[in-house]
Amino acid sequence: RRMRQYADQDSASQWKRQFDKFSNLLAQLGRPPEISKQEFSGLRSYTFAAANQLYAEFMRRNSHRSVESIVSKNIFYEGGVSKSNRPVFYFIARNIIADSIDFELMVYHILQVSCRIER
Repeated sequence: RRMRQYADQDSASQWKRQFDKFSNLLAQLGRPPEISKQEFSGLRSYTFAAANQLYAEFMRRNSHRSVESIVSKNIFYEGGVSKSNRPVFYFIARNIIADSIDFELMVYHILQVSCRIER
């Protein structure tokens, strides 16, 4: 998307070089180290408790807000079920106009829709 912003070739080439450097760095770093199951189980209970608290706080903070502006853009919605009877969600990134969207409200809407389906 950013490539469309650059009218001149020099800027586009510079952006591509930066992206290539980043890609090479990721390739050199390789996969992240594995965490042993024993190490993970100790971290997991703390991480989940903290995550649940942050989730609950986020949802409470946004509960009074109307998501109609996000819904009307058809950015994220549930669209039926798969062959294995699981819900299918659609995220249409091209409907996002980064300069004019409230990303926190969009995330709130995504969490609202996906949690409503799980129940």
